[in-house]
This record gives sequence, C-alpha cells and structure tokens, in this order.
Amino acid sequence: MRLFLVVLALGMSQFAMADGQAEINYRQGIMLSIGGHMKDIVSILKGGVHQQDLRFHAHAMADLAKIVPGVFPAGSGEGKTDALPAIWKKPDQFKQAVQKFVDAAGRVDKFFKKYGKKKAAPQA
Repeated sequence: MRLFLVVLALGMSQFAMADGQAEINYRQGIMLSIGGHMKDIVSILKGGVHQQDLRFHAHAMADLAKIVPGVFPAGSGEGKTDALPAIWKKPDQFKQAVQKFVDAAGRVDKFFKKYGKKKAAPQA
C-alpha cells in the first residue's frame, strides 16, 4: 500500500508539472478537431455525401466549442504556438469572441438536431 501511494504521488506530481508545450499541444488538438468537423459539415452540405453524419459533426463541434474557453490559460502563449498574442493582451475581447463561437456552434447543433439536412442544403 505504501508503494502504491508513493507511485500515485509521483504520478500526480508529473501532472502538476506538465510543461506549457503540453497545454499548447492539447489546444492545437482541440482546434484541429473543430476545424475537421467544420470541414466535414461543409463537405456534407456542398457534396451531399454522408448526410447521415451531419448531426454528429454539428454536435461534436458544439461540444468541442465548450472546451475552447479553457484551452488558452495565462502563460500558454509561450512556446511553439500559432496562437495570436492578442489572445493574452486583450483577454476580454478574446473571451467575447470565443463566447460568440460557442453560442454559434450551439445554434448550429440545435438547427441540425431539429431540421437535419433537408432544410440546410443550399439551393442549386
């Protein structure tokens, strides 16, 4: 039991000391995932392919959008990142922009949940 507690404590300390690059890597993964779902939604709407997956992508994007406010913590702009410095220089403006994205993604999710593909497709 004592050995287990020592190993657990060491493991937890590794989480606490995670470097800033790990935060950046996580953020980049979230943003890439959102971009992938957006791209898939466009492909479905424009190309008429995999229409049965539209609601999945809209919902996944909305869920990921809810994570975005927490993936830009103070100090995570240092390192290998493409994130704009304005995120940390103008945090109130960034927070407002992120909230608009979260709200819009939620509306897209609700729309496709209610109407599906039929009413969302562009008219040819």
